[in-house]
Amino acid sequence: MGRRPAPRYEVTHMVRVHMGAEDDAYRAVFQDADKDMRMGVRLSKDLMTVAAKGLTRNLTRLAPQILPWSELLRYGAREGWRRWQLHR
Repeated sequence: MGRRPAPRYEVTHMVRVHMGAEDDAYRAVFQDADKDMRMGVRLSKDLMTVAAKGLTRNLTRLAPQILPWSELLRYGAREGWRRWQLHR
């Protein structure tokens, strides 16, 4: 067997968000039996919305750990300006 190439990236921070307490997240993917009593997985139409919420929460928690202060300040200023423009 050949040697594996060195990894390009290394995981240094990890974040997990639990969303099971929310009803729409809890019902997004469910295992149950169909009318013929065959076990299967039911996917809700809210699955993409729930996944987007989870990704947003993960990135919100992860961003302060991985982005430099200058980038966080830049983002805050840009977001503040955008909100100010919307509410004028």
